[in-house]
Amino acid sequence: PKKDYSTEETVTLKSYVENGGKMFIATNLITKEEFPNIYAFLEGYGIKLVDGYILEKDANMYLSSYSFSSPFYLLPDKADHEITAQFANYYLLFPGTQGFEISEDLPEGVSVDSLLTSSDKAFATTDYETRESADFKDGDIKPESVFNVGAVIHVNSGDEGENSGVIVYYSCSTFINSQINSVVGGTNSALAVSSMSYLNGKKASVNIPSKSLEMQPLSFSAQQVTLFTILLILVIPIAVLVTGIVVWARRRKR
Repeated sequence: PKKDYSTEETVTLKSYVENGGKMFIATNLITKEEFPNIYAFLEGYGIKLVDGYILEKDANMYLSSYSFSSPFYLLPDKADHEITAQFANYYLLFPGTQGFEISEDLPEGVSVDSLLTSSDKAFATTDYETRESADFKDGDIKPESVFNVGAVIHVNSGDEGENSGVIVYYSCSTFINSQINSVVGGTNSALAVSSMSYLNGKKASVNIPSKSLEMQPLSFSAQQVTLFTILLILVIPIAVLVTGIVVWARRRKR
């Protein structure tokens, strides 16, 4: 959302969910000061948003290539859940992502399952636009364990749980952007489809994105780029050099 919901709108949304409604929510940066009603709505279901964007320090969990690298472009870990099961061996890309923690003191009838997380090395920063260093400093925020960036919320308001509302929430809306989606070969859009299937009560089937005729970039983590660089610049040339010396030495002895 570009602006906060009114109090009446959030009351309507809360009533909808608690009467069995299903919702898909994706937000960018939500602050308590700028979006008090949306912030309170999410907080009421155990979502504790953290100020700023996640800066990932684990080289396996942020996007890197020979032309671009950013610890703000998160490659999140996937939980063992029906929504994310099909993406276990694939990358998802969440750029400019706000983290959140799940409250331990949830309201009665509410349960929250994490879907996507950062590493335990990540932290949140509010000076992302001017930041020059990826090192932790005063004012940055460390999570208790990891930051969540996706979760599914179940709201059982009936005595027997007959009015089961469901919210699938992601703290990054740009993951659905077509350019971001193309970087990971369509898995981001497949995640959105899987989320919708779950909300509709359908078993999430394997989604095969349509093939594009455009060239698709390869996606690598920062650690993979480092390994490939060492392999191409050091290991292979040294191996060729050693092989050449051995061949030359054998021929000389003849």
